[in-house]
Amino acid sequence: MNSKEIAFKKIDYETKKKIDMIKIICKKLSYGELAYCIYYLHMVRISKSKLSNLKNFEHMSLDRLNDVLNHSISCIFKYANISRIQKNDYSVNENSCELIIKLVDSLHNLHEKYSLLTLLDEFELEGERNQHIKIDISKITIHPDKMKYFEYVARFQTSINIDKEETINHTIHLKNFVEKYSKYNLISKDIFGLEIEEISDKLSTLLNICKDNIMRNRINIPSIEDDIIDHLDIKTLRETIKSFIFNEKELLEIFGKKGMKFIREFIFKKSEFKSYEMNYHYILRSPILKIKNEYIISPELLVDSLFLNVHYTLLENKQHSEKHKKIMSDAFVNEILDISKKYGFVHFGSEVELYQGKNKLGDIDLILRHKKLDLDILIEAKNHAVPLPVYHGIYEKINKRFEELKKDWESKVHKRYIHLIDNNEKYNIKKTFKYLIVTKYPEILSHDSDYLVLTIDEFNFYLQNDFQFSNFRDLCDELYKHKKLDEQEIIKLMKVLNC
Repeated sequence: MNSKEIAFKKIDYETKKKIDMIKIICKKLSYGELAYCIYYLHMVRISKSKLSNLKNFEHMSLDRLNDVLNHSISCIFKYANISRIQKNDYSVNENSCELIIKLVDSLHNLHEKYSLLTLLDEFELEGERNQHIKIDISKITIHPDKMKYFEYVARFQTSINIDKEETINHTIHLKNFVEKYSKYNLISKDIFGLEIEEISDKLSTLLNICKDNIMRNRINIPSIEDDIIDHLDIKTLRETIKSFIFNEKELLEIFGKKGMKFIREFIFKKSEFKSYEMNYHYILRSPILKIKNEYIISPELLVDSLFLNVHYTLLENKQHSEKHKKIMSDAFVNEILDISKKYGFVHFGSEVELYQGKNKLGDIDLILRHKKLDLDILIEAKNHAVPLPVYHGIYEKINKRFEELKKDWESKVHKRYIHLIDNNEKYNIKKTFKYLIVTKYPEILSHDSDYLVLTIDEFNFYLQNDFQFSNFRDLCDELYKHKKLDEQEIIKLMKVLNC
């Protein structure tokens, strides 16, 4: 085996070893440790900071700690023998909780290290157990394809972090939910038993009850000073978690018999959770923890899961999936149109079919016209999700994605562009036109294309700056304010992943 194969085998071995350790420890845990992790997820989210007693996790970003707590809750709920929900007088083994969190963090590190090593053609292994990786950074920085990879991953992560920076309360979140799924009432009633606004109203009632419960239980929560609760006291933990517990009758009163269909779609199913799955958090699809006839409903997990659960439930429904895709595609085009209107553009055409003789060249999804500038912008709208291995930075999968997009997207746009150079008048398109690809998520094609391939936020930035960017490199540097990655930045990344 070469060094790469040895390293991957070792990562696989270490991953299985840590998962086995997590299972063994979780089997010894009880309700108290589950409550501990749910409580700290709640406290970290509302305080937007790491708490003082989580000193062993100072190296983690808040986003990483959030991910690790999500995974820890899932592992404890699946593997611990919890037969009932306790409301008072339970204890918590904080050392075991911190050990689980530490092991889960290590799992995430191994997953990220694997992604990073897919980039490298060769490296040296050192140490008695080949535990150290020696990398020649210069072989990455001088290789255009490798640097393209790093720049794409950096851009993807920056884009994700921009989205996460905006913390909104559940009222605004539910309002956004109703706006996005306003055309789904019949479908929603069939799948979830409720129309979209009914779901929003009942979730709002549920979340407000959680908030009221916390306020009512605050009388039993110890304080350090006036109005400053002692978040380290176990009574605070117990009273907070108690606020998130509902029985069957209480949920039935809120959601009604038909609405319990919605609740069932969100219940965590132990058999479906895979502890080795690092590409996504199952609990963000199924956040409600049911123990006998009682339910623990974390407001944070429930709100986080709403869009994700509804989207994938619709996608997986054979009867409604195609209609869902069409509605989402139309909504994406309308979002592009709404942005362009802010900068003086009007809607000139949609789905304009192009022909060369009798041969169909495809259609233009959207034509935007700026009358004062005598300019048309032609849009190829791509409301596509990025495959999970690409999202998580697997080099081979990113390369495969790049090749596919070159063939399936860019080549088709190029044929249409060449055709329109001499035939623009046939379609009443201005002689001065631009042809852009606008995508839902960042795509690797952006970094090596003859056309501008922009996310919706990048498209907004492009219009905001009067279309001055003729290549993606200049736009990317200006928007994300990062220069070309150098050796020191890559070394920092290696240290984070313990390479």
